[in-house]
Amino acid sequence: MIDVVTVGWLTMDDIVLLDHSCRPGVLGGGALYSAIGAQVWSDSVGVHSVTGRDVYKDVRARIASSGLDGEGI
Repeated sequence: MIDVVTVGWLTMDDIVLLDHSCRPGVLGGGALYSAIGAQVWSDSVGVHSVTGRDVYKDVRARIASSGLDGEGI
């Protein structure tokens, strides 16, 4: 059973660091960041959001690797 669910956007971000190196395709967005923060209070956190069909499986796998429930994607 899920104790906390976050709702919001999921994004694919390209992060440019101070040394000018780039990390493309980093999963982000308010739904993910708030869910990771909610793990401070509960081990059972889910994410409710939408994603494109072409990245659906990858996004679900990345969310699961963070210990989050992605059934609401």
